[in-house]
Amino acid sequence: MATNGRYGYFRDELYFLACSDHLAWAYVDFAPLVALVTHISRFVLGDSLHALRLFPALAQGRQILITALITRELLLQPPSPHEVVLASGSGRFAPLPQHFGDEFGWEEMVASTAQVYNSLPPDLRAKTCILAGTYGDAGAIDSFGPRYGLPKSISPHQHYYLWGPRQSTGESLILLHYDLEDARRACQSVQEGPSLSHLYAMQEEHHTILVCRNAKLPLSQAWPLLKVWN
Repeated sequence: MATNGRYGYFRDELYFLACSDHLAWAYVDFAPLVALVTHISRFVLGDSLHALRLFPALAQGRQILITALITRELLLQPPSPHEVVLASGSGRFAPLPQHFGDEFGWEEMVASTAQVYNSLPPDLRAKTCILAGTYGDAGAIDSFGPRYGLPKSISPHQHYYLWGPRQSTGESLILLHYDLEDARRACQSVQEGPSLSHLYAMQEEHHTILVCRNAKLPLSQAWPLLKVWN
């Protein structure tokens, strides 16, 4: 707990923060208690990293204690140093393993998105929605966006999909984490914005922000086609 604020929010933490604003009996990819505990933690302690991680740290500490007691009862020997392996997950294409790499680049992404959003003419900006390809991008917009005056994001990924496209028609969209050629097929016109390439972020977070004008299908009709549950 003393050092857990040295980096940023993990991708899933941003997602849980967003879901804690939409309490439900069930979610697509995690137990409802996660969102409830996050909601209580925010209400009591605030949104800081230390506050968000306090209850999970206490739960993990309890789990470690119980595991140690079970191990003692079973007389198991601790593993040798040669048996300890650092699992890097999908971080093999990044300078850091995923558990660290997924804590970098979010605030920079939001700042770049705000640069694009605020560069639009006021009448167009009022119609513009931010469509995020992953719940990590969407959660970052929802968590850090208010300080830049950004609207809440929409996303077809995981539980965000169930919240739908809200009032967006697809007339003007800022696309995060979408392929340029796919965007060109779906939009009447596409403009490339800043490219994101934080040194320590996961490789998948290196992409270009796109601005889509006049989606060829109304977003309400396209929404089921965009759905990603994985």
